[in-house]
Amino acid sequence: MKDRRSLGTLSPVFLPITPGGLALLRDSVNTIIESINLSLFGNIVYGNDAMTVLFAVSNTDTVVPHNLKRVPRGLVVLNVDKDGAVVRADSAKWTTATITLRCSVTATTAILVVV
Repeated sequence: MKDRRSLGTLSPVFLPITPGGLALLRDSVNTIIESINLSLFGNIVYGNDAMTVLFAVSNTDTVVPHNLKRVPRGLVVLNVDKDGAVVRADSAKWTTATITLRCSVTATTAILVVV
């Protein structure tokens, strides 16, 4: 038996995947990701959808509604259309229905998820 460190280069294996097999693979990967997420981060519940927020004026509080029905732990910014930083304005103002955010650049649109 060869030592594991001297196996050499591994070659990729290509297997044909049927449409049903592809759906099963996708579901299996999603289950694995959810399990890892639960193990690493605990029982974090994400909002139902990513939301689009327009920050009309820079460095000004913008109240954003969410659907978590609890005070959020934070947010994940997925995209911004300008080179601006989206930050929490004052987490003490966060409620079970809204969060308060700011952006450093005027007229910036951000896509985010509340967690």
